[in-house]
Amino acid sequence: MSRRHLLAGAGALLVVASCGDDSTVDSGDALNAEPAGGGTEPDPGTTGFTIAQRYPSNTFVPGKVRLPISLADKGSLLTAGPSQLTGRVLDGNDQQIATVSVPIRSTDLVIPYWAVEVQIDLPGAYTLRIEGDDGFGARGSTRRPPSGRRGRREGGPTCGEPT
Repeated sequence: MSRRHLLAGAGALLVVASCGDDSTVDSGDALNAEPAGGGTEPDPGTTGFTIAQRYPSNTFVPGKVRLPISLADKGSLLTAGPSQLTGRVLDGNDQQIATVSVPIRSTDLVIPYWAVEVQIDLPGAYTLRIEGDDGFGARGSTRRPPSGRRGRREGGPTCGEPT
């Protein structure tokens, strides 16, 4: 048995192992999933899609923040999605600080994305929640920039000062 056959067999085993019965959500309808049990909120992670962050979650400073995201279902990025996503940004106390509505960006792309832009004025932890997500959302944080790192050398001139 060659190494290539062994690797192919291991890959096939992983695919088979990842298949399973999902009685809560039809695999082709994750974006339209509704909570089971009437009007109650389901446990996070049991329905909906996952927000796949396409940005590092700890590199932002307060101000206008751009958060590109894609959607995923059961561990793989979706190759299609709604033309518009709507949602909200929550602070560390689960208080809404902004609403968002963004169009899909998919021209000449295999995996589409949505470029969420939001104004975040204070340092802290935040969660982006999109209607229909899995209940976890996408977390991120903003922090004050380190002193002396505002585009000039420490002790150097600032804008408008003679050099």
